[in-house]
Amino acid sequence: MNGASTDLRRCRELGREAGLAAGLAAVLNGFDPASVAPGGVALLPAAAVSGSGAEVLPHPFAAREGLALVRFPAGRTGAAGTGTGLTGVRAAALTAVRTGCSTACWTRRWSGSAPGASADSR
Repeated sequence: MNGASTDLRRCRELGREAGLAAGLAAVLNGFDPASVAPGGVALLPAAAVSGSGAEVLPHPFAAREGLALVRFPAGRTGAAGTGTGLTGVRAAALTAVRTGCSTACWTRRWSGSAPGASADSR
């Protein structure tokens, strides 16, 4: 990721069109999340967990979105698991993905296409 505004725009579009798991996969592409996972715990695209050596923790909301809450073995994390989380360009890119997901959610909600939405609730 080079941090250009076009990359952030692409991340926002990816979040809106493909969802949080796909956007997060793009943000983490070529990056080892275990190195920055606070307390050795991270939320990852479920498809990226296989072979990572991470323990998957049960989380029904994450699973519904194609994500997995994981705990990395102590030897894989940064200084005793005191990772800072994503920072800089990757943090900005993740924010863009989440903004895209939120936009899609609200668009569906207010257009009446979300479950439970009705003309009366708009």
